[in-house]
Amino acid sequence: MNKDFEVFKNEYRKSFERFLEDFLLEQKQASVCTEMALYHLRSGGKRLRGVIPCYIYFLAGKDPQEAFPLGAAVEFIHNATLVHDDLQDGDEFRRGQPAVWKKYSTEQAINCGDAFFQYAGLVLQRLKTNPEFFMKILDLVFSATLQVIEGQAQEFLIKDVKNLTLNQYLKIVEGKTSSLFMFAFVSPLLALGADPIDIEKAKEFSRDFGLAFQIQDDLSDGLFKKHQIELDVPKVLQEIQNKWLNQSFFKRAAFAQFFL
Repeated sequence: MNKDFEVFKNEYRKSFERFLEDFLLEQKQASVCTEMALYHLRSGGKRLRGVIPCYIYFLAGKDPQEAFPLGAAVEFIHNATLVHDDLQDGDEFRRGQPAVWKKYSTEQAINCGDAFFQYAGLVLQRLKTNPEFFMKILDLVFSATLQVIEGQAQEFLIKDVKNLTLNQYLKIVEGKTSSLFMFAFVSPLLALGADPIDIEKAKEFSRDFGLAFQIQDDLSDGLFKKHQIELDVPKVLQEIQNKWLNQSFFKRAAFAQFFL
């Protein structure tokens, strides 16, 4: 990550965290779910996906805090999947503390994850933008959420497959990882009424960014060796970086900062 983005993230992270907590505490109709959600969120996390929309607002000369609803929505969806993932994978700990299912029960973990998905829809209603743009954002968030769930479903189909094909791997990554990054990068552009050409480029970029992000994560987890996936990781990452550094859109949108 570029230093400028890291400085920005550190500057706005605390206020963004407060926004997340304040929003959850206001949900009086779901007190039990709120308790579990706060327990999970307070365990930590990078908040990378949530801060990206705020940074794009900043680059566009807008108040980054106006993008907090977008950042909160993607963080809530992301954390919904983590709560469900821990349960499905049987992982007892998340960020050094008992996972939600381990602390509250398997049944309550399902409820907590489901609630996170609903929080995303509710918090988006606080976004200030043109009604036409807002409808496009809703379409994007529903589509991204469904892709994440499909990616998880696809992963279970190949869980015990030793010789995983590259295409199978890429399909899972596009669903589980790239889809939420697409929402993080594209939703602020939709809210700001960006040029449709730039929006389509941002979608393409987010797919590549998600791939690069997941490849590095899976490399450290030994996934390629486990499933015998043949992939020249350094070459792929370099190709992705070169592809975008050479495009005028990438430089104009300042997205290059996410690779440099």
